[in-house]
Amino acid sequence: MTFNPPPRAALPEDKLNEVKEAFQLFDTESNGGISISQIPTVLRSVGLTPTETEVRRMVLQVQNDTGIVKWSEFLPLAEQAHASTSKMKLDAVEDMKGLEAGMKRFFGESGTAVSVKNLRHVLSVVGEKLSDEEWRELQKELPVEDGKVEFGDFVKMLTV
Repeated sequence: MTFNPPPRAALPEDKLNEVKEAFQLFDTESNGGISISQIPTVLRSVGLTPTETEVRRMVLQVQNDTGIVKWSEFLPLAEQAHASTSKMKLDAVEDMKGLEAGMKRFFGESGTAVSVKNLRHVLSVVGEKLSDEEWRELQKELPVEDGKVEFGDFVKMLTV
């Protein structure tokens, strides 16, 4: 059985610089490497969000006796994380479009705003049920007008 590494996506120059700077900050020994255990921390510090499974695969790719990963080994991992993060964001956008279409169809909502009551109902049925306290916290961040919230504002809040 062969191992096929996950897809990679070249980092835009600004993200590449940000990743390199974070790598250098974590290179406290100034030896051009970081501890393998720091891989997820460095990636997440620059906004890359690989899943735990992806992190485990990354660690296995660079596992060695020294426990250190060099920049040349780390860069492909950052590119994998970038590809994964980009795909997750696209998937989330598609999921939100489906949720919005479903709400409009199911509740007969029109326009770009949905009722707060219907939003809460759908969130409790589709996802994890929110406690009253969690719902109040969520509402604090959502601009509500006439009992409705702009669905786009809700999506932005979730994807930021």
